[in-house]
Amino acid sequence: MEIIHIVLGKANPERMNGVNKVVFQLATKQAESGRNVSVWGITKDPVKKFSRASFLNLTFSIGQTSFCLGQHTESSHQSPC
Repeated sequence: MEIIHIVLGKANPERMNGVNKVVFQLATKQAESGRNVSVWGITKDPVKKFSRASFLNLTFSIGQTSFCLGQHTESSHQSPC
């Protein structure tokens, strides 16, 4: 199983954003425990400017990326895809 966290921003632990700090720490601990984890950040500036993380950290530009849950998610909601 793969764990993917999606955040608005870059999950930069050096910034004041509490959500990004929590996601960074959570993903770090999950990776250290052997889980396959990554963080996907949606941001205006996709260039990462912080220290290397122990997990895969991908960034995507706002407005250029569409996310769709698709058919493989366990959800009672209808997917718009």
